Amino acid sequence: ATGTIEAENSIEVSTRLMGHVREVLAREGQRVQAGEVLVRIDDTDMQARKRQAEAGIAEAQAVLDNAHTNLERFQRLFAENSVSRAQLDDVRTGKQRAEAGLKQAQAALAEVDVQLSYLSIKAPSSGTVTRRLVDPGDMANPGAPLVMLEENGVMKVRAGLAERDVDLVDVGAEVTVQVTSL
Repeated sequence: ATGTIEAENSIEVSTRLMGHVREVLAREGQRVQAGEVLVRIDDTDMQARKRQAEAGIAEAQAVLDNAHTNLERFQRLFAENSVSRAQLDDVRTGKQRAEAGLKQAQAALAEVDVQLSYLSIKAPSSGTVTRRLVDPGDMANPGAPLVMLEENGVMKVRAGLAERDVDLVDVGAEVTVQVTSL
């Protein structure tokens, strides 16, 4: 029977985010290691969002610092009976809101950092690049394959048998494989 030899595990490497392909580092036939960058997608928009998130953190920190100063001031004034408990409680609540605002800004930055990591497409395991499906300038779409990768190691032979030969082979039987190209 004639057949083909293929890796036991073949992987379609794709992205989670849409964007223009900036760089393709993978070449067909290239062996790659797990974690090696195969494709880079343009991150200009995401870098701008990161700068916005960083500015949001700076603003939230300034608001929190001011709220902390106000709370200390109102605690002294309350001790001197110059402000009411309700006023002190309002200032305390303002500080808690400022703390929450800072946490929210930090979470926004963390989210942007995660999304930035999706723009450097890395090999999920070691293997050989068998197909490169994009070029710089192409649009990468979520879930659409960018590179095909076959894991190194275990290989399998896929062969078709003629109907008349099926009864000659048993499940689990040993077969001899000849690779004529070698």
